[in-house]
Amino acid sequence: MNEKPLSRYLSPINVFGAGVFGGILAYSLFIYNHPKPDDAVGQAFSQPMSYWILVFLMMFTSCLITISLIPTWGMLIGFFGRYINKNKVSAGKEIFKLFVISIFAAVIVFLLFLVIRSVDIGIYEYFPRGHLPRISFMIGYSFLAILPAALTMILIHSCADETFVQVQVSTLNDDQLLNLVNEMRLHRSLLQASLVLAGALLSMIPLIAAATRANLVAINPQIEQTYPMSYVIIFGLIFTIMLLLVYIPTHLALSESSRNLRDNIYPLKSITELKETVEKRKSLDELLQTNVGVTQNLKSGMVTLAPLVSSLVASLLGINIG
Repeated sequence: MNEKPLSRYLSPINVFGAGVFGGILAYSLFIYNHPKPDDAVGQAFSQPMSYWILVFLMMFTSCLITISLIPTWGMLIGFFGRYINKNKVSAGKEIFKLFVISIFAAVIVFLLFLVIRSVDIGIYEYFPRGHLPRISFMIGYSFLAILPAALTMILIHSCADETFVQVQVSTLNDDQLLNLVNEMRLHRSLLQASLVLAGALLSMIPLIAAATRANLVAINPQIEQTYPMSYVIIFGLIFTIMLLLVYIPTHLALSESSRNLRDNIYPLKSITELKETVEKRKSLDELLQTNVGVTQNLKSGMVTLAPLVSSLVASLLGINIG
């Protein structure tokens, strides 16, 4: 239970190999033979210097996605196996549940981008031929890395609920309680790792949107009126809310389950031993991160709000780029 689920997958060799593959993938999509020589619109799109900022962000995003793929899926698969073994449930049934959730999430993302695409702000005529399919591929590629992080959070929520019930209805010995403490610590670690990975990937979306806008404004300054930076900020806000809708319920469920476990281990049942019991409860709270301190709240908040923060930063950069 003391394993490091994230760092185990982020060895220098894995990171370097995945980063190189991600860079080659982005190069083949956005640099090699793109835009095509006979595409006048595409050639105009690639003339401003801001185009290379967009290409750099695409390459960085592709590297980030590729590096994240193995850790996110590795954490999900490992945690899923532990979840099945602990709760003695049908693997097929649980896989079907996660599959349904994945389809539901994919439909939501598809509809979101369909709505965004349907808003005619006069920018698509400036894109090179084949540019939108390439962007669609990057969106789908990002989804493949973000999805397992979200599914891990959902599984952690289920585990927290089951632990809460187990502590409430069962009489547990010291070894069983210690195992639950270790589980809560692992769940907290997995939750934070999933948050960091998902937040980092989502933060790139508004940055790319801002860079695309800057390039379009460089081609036609009138686009600044039809495609204001407020659209990019709203874009970041949407993805921030989506991340919060998964993270916050899981965080609350895990904290409540941890408090319930603490109350079971060190109940307040004697005034004469109150001081000693409170000290023990405080130590266990710190171990389980039940009452997350101000510093940790700030760290979590910065990562959770990364898509929105990046869109605000992009708005400032956009002033200089545009």
